[in-house]
Amino acid sequence: ENNEDEEGINPTSVIDLALNKTVNNPTPNVGDEIVFTLYVINNGPSTATNVEVIENLPSGYTYVSDDGAGAFNSSTGLWTIGELINGASSELNITCLVNPSGEYLNTASVSGDEEDSNLENNEDEEGINPTSVIDLAVNKTVNNPTPNVGDEVVFTLYVINNGPSTATNVEVIENLPSGYTYVSDDGAGAFNSSTGLWTIGELINGASSELNIICLVNPSGEYLNTASVSGDEEDSNLENNEDEEGINPTSVIDLALNKTVNNPTPNVGDEIVFTLYVINNGPSTATNVEVIENLPSGYTYVSDDGAGAFNSSTGLWTIGELINGASSELNITCLVNPSGEYLNTASVSGDEEDSNLENNEDEEGINPTSV
Repeated sequence: ENNEDEEGINPTSVIDLALNKTVNNPTPNVGDEIVFTLYVINNGPSTATNVEVIENLPSGYTYVSDDGAGAFNSSTGLWTIGELINGASSELNITCLVNPSGEYLNTASVSGDEEDSNLENNEDEEGINPTSVIDLAVNKTVNNPTPNVGDEVVFTLYVINNGPSTATNVEVIENLPSGYTYVSDDGAGAFNSSTGLWTIGELINGASSELNIICLVNPSGEYLNTASVSGDEEDSNLENNEDEEGINPTSVIDLALNKTVNNPTPNVGDEIVFTLYVINNGPSTATNVEVIENLPSGYTYVSDDGAGAFNSSTGLWTIGELINGASSELNITCLVNPSGEYLNTASVSGDEEDSNLENNEDEEGINPTSV
């Protein structure tokens, strides 16, 4: 009975779980989707049971989806693997969105119920270096697309950052073209009318800024007004970084006529001279300017110095074009008749809208002495 003996052991199971984490794009743009891949292997020698991974996405990411078929709980960050025999492995791919800011270093750790012979490979981390991306958009409007020349109009520039990142060093180039003269703005010093630079600075995702520029409509020049916005970050949509707005101004003139006579008390039979003076007070150029000067019955036409511009039969004096501030003069010599109408009236007109019709007509008469 004592020629045989036996002895047994109660071995402790030993595993070696190893976790490896990778990312498909270490330098994505903010707003891109990236994929974190978690790979777990059991290097044994025992079977690992109740294997699970803690993968809590940090604040720099927003969870989108995974291929874990329900094994991953995005709320708790727990990936439940279960049993892994010696040499077995499992993989999980998590798709997430890169946020404009936050913590980008992503750490995960694996554990099982058995004693792990190497704890140094139970945790792994992976980070990214995202590129900030913005979408600056500028919109330009005008309060009156059909003003008169000489009116004031207001251009409104509206800039918004559609994100997702914060836009820094935001500025707008707004050089008023030759058709306008700068008057004022409500930018509190942020707009430099000499350089056309509107300095906005920083705009967080969704933030906007507005500028109103008051200017005078010139009689001529370029009326299409273009503005462009830029920032320091990569802009995902350059098509909305520029906008333009124009006007279709109405030309406005102010023709004024003045009539004088060299002798208001001539004798009947004398020659007198009526002088007609026409000026365009602008601001636009007056075209097709003409004066109607029909001598009444108290006078007989003798001559004029209009070099053919005055037709004594029709009473039409054709001037043509008068730019802003230009003038023209006509002297008509006539004979004082013994009787008739002596009050002589003339009127001026042009093709453009006249802002003051009260000075378009003038009259002059005489008090002749019978001889």
